[in-house]
Amino acid sequence: MIPDRGVDFYITGTEIVEVHFPNGDLACQWCPFCKRKTFRGNTRVICVKTYEPLNEIYETRRGDDCPLAIQEVDT
Repeated sequence: MIPDRGVDFYITGTEIVEVHFPNGDLACQWCPFCKRKTFRGNTRVICVKTYEPLNEIYETRRGDDCPLAIQEVDT
């Protein structure tokens, strides 16, 4: 008879990453989750957290689905 190989318990890990935007420029181009790939002359830019396509906006603003919680800074 085959022994039961069920899972008794899980251990959960959490990752916390701080993303720094220079001079308050909240654009995807500064984020480590913004990735570019060129294939056969076509460049595709996506957020690897949300898989949102960012080709049109990555240099000017954040994506609509951006999961980052932005802290307000008094200047």
